[in-house]
Amino acid sequence: MAIYRADKLMVANDYYRAAFLLAIGKRREDILLANELAVLAAMRKQPNAPRLFAATWDRFARSIRRPARYGTFPDSKVHPDVAPAVGRAFGLIQ
Repeated sequence: MAIYRADKLMVANDYYRAAFLLAIGKRREDILLANELAVLAAMRKQPNAPRLFAATWDRFARSIRRPARYGTFPDSKVHPDVAPAVGRAFGLIQ
């Protein structure tokens, strides 16, 4: 968090690693920040970031007692409203 607060995240992997670490947190605020950082990593072409975005979105949804949207939990499926192109882009379906 110190690197984030000091605005020292520079390259795609910085954003991805920070998002990954925050994603395992228990606080909703951390999960949402992880989601935002995953988006920034994806914008910078980090190849695993779209999947992390989907996972953090689902994790946040579960934390507020909503169903997972992207099916990143073993007991969940991709929501029918998610377009196949989106599922493919996130690496969720082939």
